[in-house]
Amino acid sequence: MTDMDLARLDALEQQLLDGLMAGDVEALERLYAADRRHIHYDGRREDNAEYLAPLRDGAVRYTRIEPYGERHVALAGSTAVVTGDLAWTAELPDGTTAEGFIAYSSVWADRGNGPEHLLWHSSPTPRTPVTPA
Repeated sequence: MTDMDLARLDALEQQLLDGLMAGDVEALERLYAADRRHIHYDGRREDNAEYLAPLRDGAVRYTRIEPYGERHVALAGSTAVVTGDLAWTAELPDGTTAEGFIAYSSVWADRGNGPEHLLWHSSPTPRTPVTPA
């Protein structure tokens, strides 16, 4: 990636997670590529408008996005892949709460205007975070 290193990529990934937790749609839009796709843990696929609508409307609010385990960043030219594990909890429009543990892949690329987030793909995992003793 032009002007990209592992530490910068890790920081961008954290900005993405922080934006989700804060419900900061404007911050997420600054990070997201126009042609970004989001593949949910249940297989649903959404473009930016579809994914951001419930956050923008306040219909979905994350109350926990907690990475656990090691986050790995791999660089390949102008593209980077971040993988990791998250525990998450969200309040849904019907007043219920959803939560789970996911393994995820996050793809970033620099296509000449700085790094942009291109893809999020997650899968459910039965793993639970390790709690320090």
